[in-house]
Amino acid sequence: MKFNYLTPLLMAISFMIAIFTSYNAVSMDYFLSRKKKVNWHVWIVLKALGVSFGIWGMHFISMISFQHAVFDSYNTQLVILSGLVVFIGTYGSFLEICSPKFKSNDLTKGTVMFGTGLILMHYIGMAAMMPLELEKHPIVLLVSLIIGYVSAYLTMKAIRIEHHSFKIIKDLKQVLILAVGIFLFHYLGMFGMMTPHSVGENHANLAFLSVSLSSMVVLAEVLLIFSSLISYIFDTNRLEISKLKDTSLALLKSNPDPVFLLNTNGELVTANEVAIDSFQLNLEKDREHPVRQFMRDEDYTNAVQCFQEVIEAGTSMHLEEQIKLKTNEYREFKIKMIPVVPDNHIVMEVFIIAIDVTEENEMKRQIRQIAYHDSLTNLPNRYYMNEFVHQELEIFEKNYDCTKKNSFVIFYIDLNELKKVNDTLGHHIGDAYLENIAKRMRDYIGHHYFLARTGGDEFALIYIEKNEAETREVTENLLRAFDEPLIVEKMVLNPTASIGVVKAFEDGSELEELLKKADIAMFSAKQEVKNSGKTMIVSYSDYQVQLKNDYQKELELIQGIENQEFILHYQPKVYADSGRFYGVEGLIRWQVTGEDRLRYPDEFIPLSEKTGHILELTKQLVEMSVKQIKCWLTKGYEVPISVNVSAEHFQEDELVALIEELLKKYQIPPYLLELEITETVLMEDVTESKNILWRLHRLGVHLSVDDFGTGYSSLRYLMEFPIQSLKIDRSFTEAMNIDKKVFIVTETIIQLAQKLDLQIIVEGVETKEQLATLNHMGNFLIQGYYFSKPIPYDEIEETWLKK
Repeated sequence: MKFNYLTPLLMAISFMIAIFTSYNAVSMDYFLSRKKKVNWHVWIVLKALGVSFGIWGMHFISMISFQHAVFDSYNTQLVILSGLVVFIGTYGSFLEICSPKFKSNDLTKGTVMFGTGLILMHYIGMAAMMPLELEKHPIVLLVSLIIGYVSAYLTMKAIRIEHHSFKIIKDLKQVLILAVGIFLFHYLGMFGMMTPHSVGENHANLAFLSVSLSSMVVLAEVLLIFSSLISYIFDTNRLEISKLKDTSLALLKSNPDPVFLLNTNGELVTANEVAIDSFQLNLEKDREHPVRQFMRDEDYTNAVQCFQEVIEAGTSMHLEEQIKLKTNEYREFKIKMIPVVPDNHIVMEVFIIAIDVTEENEMKRQIRQIAYHDSLTNLPNRYYMNEFVHQELEIFEKNYDCTKKNSFVIFYIDLNELKKVNDTLGHHIGDAYLENIAKRMRDYIGHHYFLARTGGDEFALIYIEKNEAETREVTENLLRAFDEPLIVEKMVLNPTASIGVVKAFEDGSELEELLKKADIAMFSAKQEVKNSGKTMIVSYSDYQVQLKNDYQKELELIQGIENQEFILHYQPKVYADSGRFYGVEGLIRWQVTGEDRLRYPDEFIPLSEKTGHILELTKQLVEMSVKQIKCWLTKGYEVPISVNVSAEHFQEDELVALIEELLKKYQIPPYLLELEITETVLMEDVTESKNILWRLHRLGVHLSVDDFGTGYSSLRYLMEFPIQSLKIDRSFTEAMNIDKKVFIVTETIIQLAQKLDLQIIVEGVETKEQLATLNHMGNFLIQGYYFSKPIPYDEIEETWLKK
C-alpha cells in the first residue's frame, strides 16, 4: 500500500465534495422543519438524492485518484446498484432521523441504515470495476468499517442536534468532522482492497472521466445547497407571516372591541364576532368597502386617506370619527389602524380596531365645560379665552391680511355697577345682574362672536374683523346692551360699562400685551364714565392719541402756570329782596398767550386734576383772590370774594399754611375771603375735614358748603362743622318752578339754614320767574346770569362798586 500513487488534485476534489455533501446532510432538518407536509417528502427525496449522489461520486473519484488504476471496463449493473443502495440507505435514515415523531432508538436505526448504505455502496462500487485485482488488508478494512459507521452516527447526530437552528460556525465545525470521516472511510477502504497497476494507454480517457465526474458532482451539490438556502429564506418568511397572522387573528377574536382585517385594497378579509354583531356584517356581501355604509361622506374620506398613509408609511395611525351602529345610532369611535408588516417591511394587511369612546368623550366634554366655562353665566372663562386667543392669533397670522383689511379685535368690558349692587343689594342680586347682562350682551352682539367672562366683573369679546363697518356695528350693539335699564327681582338697575378695545397686530401681537393695553384703554374709558355716567368705549389707539394730546396740553398747562396766564372773572352776588350788591365769586379763566379767546374751566380743570397741577393752580387762584381783595380795599371797597377749593388741595395740610401766609402777606380782613368746599369732599374723611375746617375757622376765614343738596346733605355736619354759608346747587333753581317737590325741598333748605343762622346763596338764577319764586322764600343771596355773567374786575368796579 503506497500513498504516493494517489493524485493530489483528485483527492482535494473528493474532499471538497465530501464537504458539500456533509453540509447538505447537516442542514437537513432545519430546512425540512419549515416545510409543509407534501413539500417535506419532496425535499427528503431531493436531499437523499443529493447526499447519496455526492457520496457515490466521491467514491468513484477517489478510485480514479489512484495513478496506476486501469479500468478497461466496468459492470454497469453493479455501478447502478451501488448508487441505488446508497440512496436507499440515505433516504431511509433521513426519514427516521427527521421524523416529527422522532424517538431515541430512531437515531440507531438511522445510523445503521446510513452506515450500511455507505459501506455497501463502497464495496459494490469497487467490485463493479474490472479488471481489478483486490489485495485485502484486514486491519485497514476494519478501521474503514468503524469509521464508516462512526461517520454515519455523527451525521445522524448532527442532523438532530441542529434541529430548527441555523448557526454558521457550529454548522461548519460539524461539516468538517463529517467530511473528514467520509473521506477517511473511502480512502482507507480503497487502501485495504486495491493494488495499483499501470495506467497505460487509457490515461487520457481516465483524465476526462475524472474531470467530468468531478464537475458534475460539485455542480449538483452546490445547486442543492443554493436551492436549499433559497427555499429556507422563503419558508422562513412564510412561517413568520403565518405566525404573525395566527397571533393577529387570536388577538382579533379575543378583542372586546370591533376588529376588522382588511387587505391593502381595502377589502374585508375577516372580522371578529363583536364587529359582525355591532354592524350586522356579512363577510361575503360586505367584502368591498365594508365600513362605507356606516360613515358619513366626510368621515369616510378622512378614514380612507388615513388608511392610505398607513399602507405607505407602514406605521400605526388613529383617528376619531362617528360611526353608525345597527341601531342607526351614531357613536364616537377611536379608530386604530395597525399594519401587518413581516420582515420584508411590506404592508400585507391592516387591522382596524374601532373603540367606542362616546361615554369617555362625553365625560371629557363635561370636565372641559367645568374647567373652561364660568358656572354662573355659562360663558367661556379666562383659561378658555387664553387658549382660544392663542389659536386664533396663529390662524389670523397665517390666513388673513393683518396689515390692511382685517383685524383681530378684543373688547375688554368692565361692569361699573357690580360692586355697588353686591354691597347694597346682596350677592344674589349681583349674580342675577351678571347673568342678565351676559345674556343681553350675547343677544345684542350675536351668538357667533366669542364672549368670555374673564373675572368677577370683566368680560372679553373677541373676533376677527372682516371690515371696519363690522366693528362699528359691534360697538353700537354693545352700547345698546347697556342703554336700557335692567330689571332684577322687581328692582330697576341702570348698567354701565367701561370698555377698552385693542387690535392685533396694530396694538400688539402677544396675548398678554394685548390684554394689558385693553386694560389701559378700559381704565381710560372708566375715567370718562365717571364724568358722563354712561357706558364708554375707548380704543387703545384713541387712548394713545389722547395721551399725546394730553401730554401736549399738560406741557401747555405747565407753561401757563409758570407764565401766570390765569386770571379771574367775577360773578356778583346780590340780596334777593333788594338786588343790593354783596360780593363776588372768583371764577378762573385761562388767557393763553397768542389766543384771542379765553379758555373756561372745563377745558383745563379736569386735566389739571388728572396731572396733579391743580394744587399749583389753586394756589394761584387763592392768591389772586386775596390780592384783588387787597386792591379793592386800597380803593375803598370792601368786597368779599369766594373761591372754590379743589378736593386735592383741601386734603393737603399746606392749605391752612397757605391761607395763613397770604393773610399775613396782604394784610386783609380774613372774613372777606370765602372758601367754598363741596359737601362730597367734606364727607370723604369727616374727621380730617372737621380738623381742617376748624383750623381755617380760627384764622377767621368765611367757610361755605358748595353744591348743597347734590351729595350726602347730612344735617349732622351742619351742626358739627364751623361753616357760615350754604350754596344751593343750580339744579334746584332750574327745577323748582317745574317740579313741586323740588320747590318744597328748596324752600325747606332755605328755612332750615335761616333757623341755623347760616347764610344762603342760591346760584343759577337766570330768569325773572326764578327770582320771583325765590323772593317768596325769604331774604338771602342770589347769583346768576339774570344779574350778571362772570366779568373782569374793572367791569365789576364800573358796574357794581361805583354805584
